[in-house]
Amino acid sequence: MNSGKYREAAEAFEALGQYWNSPEKAVESLYQNAQALMDSGKFVEAAEAFEALGDYQDSVEKAENARMGSHLSAAYRDAQVLMDSGKFVEAAEAFEALGDYRDSAEKAQKALYLNAQSLIDDGKYFLAMRAFSDLS
Repeated sequence: MNSGKYREAAEAFEALGQYWNSPEKAVESLYQNAQALMDSGKFVEAAEAFEALGDYQDSVEKAENARMGSHLSAAYRDAQVLMDSGKFVEAAEAFEALGDYRDSAEKAQKALYLNAQSLIDDGKYFLAMRAFSDLS
């Protein structure tokens, strides 16, 4: 179910007032909405949705994870921009700083390889040889 449907479900349960388990189902639907937002990479919205749930289940922890995911996602995009603009050494450092986030380790190696290749293209063969030998 997408996040829009979870919000609709929560509203429907809230409209039922105190009928049977409607209040619990409303909160559960809001939790599922927050999880769907996080799963789709909407980290800021997910963090806000989890925070609105207070201490429901693991919402506090999930809010922190969403905030971290937002930070890592932004840093990953910044590293990709560096690589796309030909700043390969800086891109490699940025990807390495992300640790095991997504495919950062592979991207760091690719950036180092592209740096070595650009040194060859510039006729800097000795530097290129050193750069290639540094690849793991």
